[in-house]
Amino acid sequence: LLVARDLTPATSRPAIYAMFRAYLAKPDAAMVDKALQGLASLLIGAPRLMLVAEKDGLVGKVLAHPEAMIRLQGLRCCCEILEAEEHRIESGMARRQLDEKLGMAEA
Repeated sequence: LLVARDLTPATSRPAIYAMFRAYLAKPDAAMVDKALQGLASLLIGAPRLMLVAEKDGLVGKVLAHPEAMIRLQGLRCCCEILEAEEHRIESGMARRQLDEKLGMAEA
């Protein structure tokens, strides 16, 4: 359990991911739809969590969901995530973030 003083993007994002994952397992299609939208927003802000989602089998489960509405929302979310990542790369933001992480930011 996290306490307020321990909350940072690095600590809260995995917990939020776990919460969305729990909602995606619910039988209510409307709830799953909203959880997918929230998860997409989270993954746009934390692209590395997409690897976790893939490893957890979440992407495959969504795209194989029995409800067509959920499969369609899953595809929309994938498009949003990919478009955001494409923008991040083309804008140079990805390179700047990598340089900052490696301590190579321009002085």
